[in-house]
Amino acid sequence: MIRSLAALALGVLVCAGANAQQGAAVDSSFQARIDAAWDVARTYEGEASDSLWRALAAEPFAYYREHPDTPTGRSAVRTAFMMWGNTDAADEVEAALPHLGLDSDVWPDVLNGVGNAYARSDRRDEYAALLDSLEGQLTHPRSRTALLATLGGRALSDGRDAEARPYFEAVVALDADSFQVARAQGQLYEIDHLALGMVAPDFEAVTLDGDTLRLADLRGQVVLLDFWATWCGPCLPELPHLAAAHQAHGSDGFQLVGVSLDTDRAELEAMVDERDLAWTHVWQDGKWDGGIARLYNLKGSGIPQTYLLDRDGRIVAKNVRKETLVEAVAELMGAPADGP
Repeated sequence: MIRSLAALALGVLVCAGANAQQGAAVDSSFQARIDAAWDVARTYEGEASDSLWRALAAEPFAYYREHPDTPTGRSAVRTAFMMWGNTDAADEVEAALPHLGLDSDVWPDVLNGVGNAYARSDRRDEYAALLDSLEGQLTHPRSRTALLATLGGRALSDGRDAEARPYFEAVVALDADSFQVARAQGQLYEIDHLALGMVAPDFEAVTLDGDTLRLADLRGQVVLLDFWATWCGPCLPELPHLAAAHQAHGSDGFQLVGVSLDTDRAELEAMVDERDLAWTHVWQDGKWDGGIARLYNLKGSGIPQTYLLDRDGRIVAKNVRKETLVEAVAELMGAPADGP
């Protein structure tokens, strides 16, 4: 069944010996089949979806190997690694990587999928070793930039700020990708202003209830800042865990503040009401360019993003999610403040 669906979605690959005019037609046709494959795969969930991702990914990668220098070939390899990254296909990724040239500029399109596949396969240590080995081998400036940014991001998420800084400085110095340069500058800002142990940047905002909220006024309470949006797919599964933390500690001096990057305030208000999200909510107009978003480097870190603050306003944890979030709040609620 899975194989038949994959064949239906992608069809039969055209041989690599087509002439240039035929090649252009092949590219257009194959891009349509890639789009159809996504449509098919998104209709399945659970184990069937995992099997389908793996079946569908093989053919785009085969197409890329035959047409590596075409726009659709680039789209195909990106598709293959994204599909592999949606399941525990580390073995497939491992077999595919030797076919990517170390001097190629394709690596920015595949690194995220590689990381996801290794993480889902519980092979994170192997992924870390792979990144370290690639650091001295990738030669194309854009690919090297993407790798350095990935290494810096991993160090930053692990709280190894001192190790992260040289990676981001190298991205800025290479100046090979304007997006990555801007992101690296944001990460350097985060190291200097949003590191663990630092006092969280103060802000003032108006809540959905019309009250004025100033972060500094919450000193003496444990605070969780949750940056999210109703359009953010990964944000929504976090809501039950946020609700659990708020329900357990909301009456004991715990403040949960949701800062939404929604472009439509009405959509935010509707979800807050529909899901009974009974904590404080702020609508951050301007999306990534809003004042609070810039203050907390959301364009660089993305959402969902959380900052857990102790009673003195210091950042004690970042990007905590799911059960870890609930546990971190509970632990901090039992810890006294260091201040008077």
